Amino acid sequence: MNLKKYINKGMSFQQYYQHIDEVIANGNKEEATYPYYELNKTRIERLQKKFEVSEENLEKIKGLKNLIYLVIITEGWCGDAAQILPIIEGICAQSDFIEARIVLRDENTDLMQEYLTNGNQSIPIVIGIDESGEEKFHWGPRPAWADEIVKAYKNDEISKSDFLIQIQKKYNQDKGKSIENELIELMLR
Repeated sequence: MNLKKYINKGMSFQQYYQHIDEVIANGNKEEATYPYYELNKTRIERLQKKFEVSEENLEKIKGLKNLIYLVIITEGWCGDAAQILPIIEGICAQSDFIEARIVLRDENTDLMQEYLTNGNQSIPIVIGIDESGEEKFHWGPRPAWADEIVKAYKNDEISKSDFLIQIQKKYNQDKGKSIENELIELMLR
């Protein structure tokens, strides 16, 4: 599958954040996902202020010589995306060889169907693409540390409330470093 059309179709980070602002200002307040847009905007802004790529990873990405496009499938209501996209934005800001484009899951169901997680439309999904439009890697919907928490929730070992609390606590403790390390490792392959 050639993915170049999604590079051209996708939004920049700035356009994506404007989309979130538009939903907050003009969205249907009765929709179940509506309250999450404002919460996620707060999370995004906090991470944008605090996240910095480690010195070790800065050195690694300086070695990139070929352009990598990151096509990110997401939605503004997605809590994981609010934790992950600012990290990706921070990484992209450090290299002229990494460019991200964001596509909305619900407007790109054909693409989402190619990147299901255990049969589900879990997001965000990050697809690394070379200049010809071919996939180099894909990652998501969460960092590897989340697997055990998700498994416990899916096996009814913890409640949804506990699941959300544990995930949020771990994101706060990790400060984006697992996301940073996992994605940079994939980009360098």
